[in-house]
Amino acid sequence: MAPAVTMDVVEPTTLPHKGGVPVGNGKSRVSEDVQVADGKWKDFSFEPIRESQVARAMARRYFNDLDTYAESDVVIVGAGSCGLSSAYTLAKARPDLKIAIIEASVSPGMNHNALNITGCRLMGL
Repeated sequence: MAPAVTMDVVEPTTLPHKGGVPVGNGKSRVSEDVQVADGKWKDFSFEPIRESQVARAMARRYFNDLDTYAESDVVIVGAGSCGLSSAYTLAKARPDLKIAIIEASVSPGMNHNALNITGCRLMGL
């Protein structure tokens, strides 16, 4: 087959990246801000934050997922060790299913008492 009469030439584009480290001659250069902050790590600390503030921010950020997962084939209540392992096992066995996990806390998998929940046996775990 003969090649096309016209050939489209695709030129690569570079997207601007805020906060990127400028690179020259294969060596990274550290900005002045990083050099100033480098000696202050021992004075660094996090400000206290309430769990409700984190939960609100997460809810706003992931609100778009609600439309995706509002219609699910399986809904798992609780993202503890049993809920997460059940969702994983089910997703591996049935990739065609839409699985949603509902968790009240902002820290999934952190409830160590979930290992004692007898409902885990429903999934054969």
